[in-house]
Amino acid sequence: MDPNEASTSNSGKSENIENESIVQYTGLSKEIIMALLNGLNYTNKSVLEPRSEKAEETPASVGLISPLAMRISLYLICVVGIILNLAVFCKRKFTMKRQSFTTRVSLRLLCFMAIADTISLASLLLVLCTQYLGIQDVNVMNMICKIDLFFIHTASAFSIWCWLVLSAVRYVALYRPYTHLRLNKEPLLAVCLIAGMCGIFESWILYDATFVEEHRGCGEILSEQWEKRFQIAEICWSYFLPLIVITVLDIKVLCCHSIWFSDLTVVKSFDHSSQEKKLRKQYTVEEYTDSPLPINSSVTVVSSVLHAQKPKTPKITPEEVAVSHTNSPLIDENSPKQENINIQRSPTLFSFSSVVQNGTRRSSGSKKAKRRLQQMRILRRCLCITLLDLGMNLPNYLFRLYVNIVPMEELPDVDDFWFGLIQDISQLLYFAQFSLNAFYLVCIIYDTPKKKQRQQQLSYSIRTAGTIKN
Repeated sequence: MDPNEASTSNSGKSENIENESIVQYTGLSKEIIMALLNGLNYTNKSVLEPRSEKAEETPASVGLISPLAMRISLYLICVVGIILNLAVFCKRKFTMKRQSFTTRVSLRLLCFMAIADTISLASLLLVLCTQYLGIQDVNVMNMICKIDLFFIHTASAFSIWCWLVLSAVRYVALYRPYTHLRLNKEPLLAVCLIAGMCGIFESWILYDATFVEEHRGCGEILSEQWEKRFQIAEICWSYFLPLIVITVLDIKVLCCHSIWFSDLTVVKSFDHSSQEKKLRKQYTVEEYTDSPLPINSSVTVVSSVLHAQKPKTPKITPEEVAVSHTNSPLIDENSPKQENINIQRSPTLFSFSSVVQNGTRRSSGSKKAKRRLQQMRILRRCLCITLLDLGMNLPNYLFRLYVNIVPMEELPDVDDFWFGLIQDISQLLYFAQFSLNAFYLVCIIYDTPKKKQRQQQLSYSIRTAGTIKN
């Protein structure tokens, strides 16, 4: 073999290794990183070396997203994302006092996520604007590479772990409602712990990242073997571990649909004391005698249960019920009087929604049903937005995992159409998810009932209960 050809092939291999090393480290392609730093347009030529005429004619080199389009897209993502995240703080100032305490906890968590996303987008914007700053000092560019990559990776991991905290808060609110009401500083302490953990685990980037002057891109100092180990470990703990936990918690929340749609809320609240158990035992004798109770006795039962008072009526035995039936009119299924008042014989005997008057349910039951529907609608929105955010991160993390697991020799060429297309799309989705918190706040937090509205609903329920008693 000709020595010139051998040297050319060796240099080409070394360049390809450096190309793939930049890809595996940053998650951004080598050409895009260098285009961001230099503002070069490599539509007709590569940053490292000119393409051959054959390569220019191949369809694989035509279908990739041009660096100009990628650059404009990233500019839009950064500017729009920063504006939306700043709007989160302005909106928070005017709505914080109108929200309940538990809602304010979630709002603070989302504001922390908005801060992290703003830092990440600002770091990317700094890389985009580097060519206009006229920085030629290698040390300054080296610091920019270290700080930018550290902030981008740390903010991404922090944001995903904050989604885990929000999923945990949802789980506790559904399965442990009283514990959820007592939450004070626990979520904020968890966020502080996550921030410290992400900063420590990503600190290796500050040592490893460096500026490659020859290629005007960010590279690494560590060997290829150690680099892949760090990369795989980071991908697992920063994305796949919280993804698994979030999936388990949200599936449990979705499987708990009976709690949201069942009509046993009031029954459960009254079944815990012996007094109410005794009351229920007294006034469900009709289940054993196979005959309904008189109307007056039924009204006394509902009124006593609604106000949690001990009934003044004596204990009723099956014999007394049989005697009372001979002296009082019975409720006939075909009688029109049943439309005025009817107590359904069901496990929901003590529920507000079991009382029917004039053919319609009490307004307290309808209010509760509307509130449940609103809560379920908000829950579905929350789960959909969480799924969307994790899904936008998934292509980039899978791509990085693929690049770090597959040997360098088996990786597709940089000019491969599908390889480059998947890489470009995954990068756009990865940076676009940093502006998702603003939509989360608008669709979830700011759509919840305000404190004043809840007080009006509570006072209306109290007045309704008083009307039933009278």
